[in-house]
Amino acid sequence: MRTQWAPGKVSVDMYVPVGDLNAWCGCGQRMGSAELASLCLQDPSALEEVAAYQNEQEESYQEQVRLAAEQRKAVLGTLAERIAQGRAKKRRQEEGVPPAEPESTFVLPRQSMMVQLPTERVHPGPEEEVDWHVQSQDWPYTGQEDHEIRYRIFQNLWERGYYVTSGSKFGGDFLVYPGDPMRFHAHYIALCVSKDTPLSLCDVVSAGRLGTNVKKTVLLCSVDQDGTAVFTSLQWSGMQ
Repeated sequence: MRTQWAPGKVSVDMYVPVGDLNAWCGCGQRMGSAELASLCLQDPSALEEVAAYQNEQEESYQEQVRLAAEQRKAVLGTLAERIAQGRAKKRRQEEGVPPAEPESTFVLPRQSMMVQLPTERVHPGPEEEVDWHVQSQDWPYTGQEDHEIRYRIFQNLWERGYYVTSGSKFGGDFLVYPGDPMRFHAHYIALCVSKDTPLSLCDVVSAGRLGTNVKKTVLLCSVDQDGTAVFTSLQWSGMQ
């Protein structure tokens, strides 16, 4: 979700759920479980909600500052006996410099503040559905073959009941899980390629060895002209 606001206008671009969503597509296209929508909130009530949210954030920050200062003071208190005889403290006392209070020197950076992310809007406001088949400023990916292939492959895997996440850390497009990623390891590394793109033998061998080293099966995924997803599995067995 991207939010922009200025005096008199608030603009929000977000995905509005219309069903259960158990996976996320890296290319961001419509899966049948979400609709790409563009919202423009100009009424005064929207600005009041923004101001109220900012006030809540400020109150949360001040409360976190207080709690962090108390925690720091408690930690220093447990170490007071150990450092009571320290040379630095003796030197400060002899010079007549009083030790600084933890509250007066402690600063909590705002970037370290914990922020609660709202997961639901009670009043979503007016919305306009964006056709992802038509290229626009909100959706510039239409007509890009690599994004279309990734979308079709993601859709096929998702409809089969797999959980799909980003596969960049394993050198692929997607990681494919048989169930909840919190309970299962990924079984497949999906590599999306065009059916017309030639693959060298070295690339095929490298992909197979990569999957074997991380104990996963590599899937070479492409899409036929009729939109049918085609999968080819690779497993490296080594030299016999």
